[in-house]
Amino acid sequence: MHRVSVGRALRLGACGTAVAGLFVIGLGAGTAAASDTLWIQSPYELNVPLGVDGGEAPARSLDLGLYHDNSNVSVTDGRLTLDVSGLAGVADIIWPANCTPEGTVAVCTVDGEIPVTNVDAVHLGIRAATGALKGAQGTVSYTATATTPSGTMKSPQGFSTTVTVASGPDLALNDPGKAEGVQPGANLPRPVSVTNEGNETAHGYTLKMSASYGLDFVTSYPQCT
Repeated sequence: MHRVSVGRALRLGACGTAVAGLFVIGLGAGTAAASDTLWIQSPYELNVPLGVDGGEAPARSLDLGLYHDNSNVSVTDGRLTLDVSGLAGVADIIWPANCTPEGTVAVCTVDGEIPVTNVDAVHLGIRAATGALKGAQGTVSYTATATTPSGTMKSPQGFSTTVTVASGPDLALNDPGKAEGVQPGANLPRPVSVTNEGNETAHGYTLKMSASYGLDFVTSYPQCT
């Protein structure tokens, strides 16, 4: 019964971990539906940078999803409703094809069966609004419904993301992806690159790497300790 947001701890800001939904509500008729809960996966906080030298602000990704608890209950036809009225003057949303906005409210569809694990299903773009100032904050809130054999399931209230307009370096690491089929004793190249997606210069950085049990770093570099 959590929602988890993992962010980069940067000068621009850091996303945190939030625990939401501290209660379970009965849904529909029947004991099976009453033992299940529909959750919204959403970041607790999100920073959006200003543009470089007054130019257009770059878009950031706001990834949302639905999931539920009981694998014995079939949950389908998710509908995620977003209220973005709290973002006025702070940030603008770039809507994907599976969202239908009307004014400051949009309904996004999540087709197929809703999983029991956190899976992103709605991918929004979000950028600082024209004229927004550093430090401006706004909130986007969410509710959701889905269909079960016993009727309609509703998410608990209280899911939201606080959006902050920020300025500064925003360091990002590439995603090397999964390594499959690796045999014991093999050498596995995993290139790492660091980019600055912020609107201000980063004057150097420190990169910390760790390897789990059974893995060793076989290459040394003079700038690494």
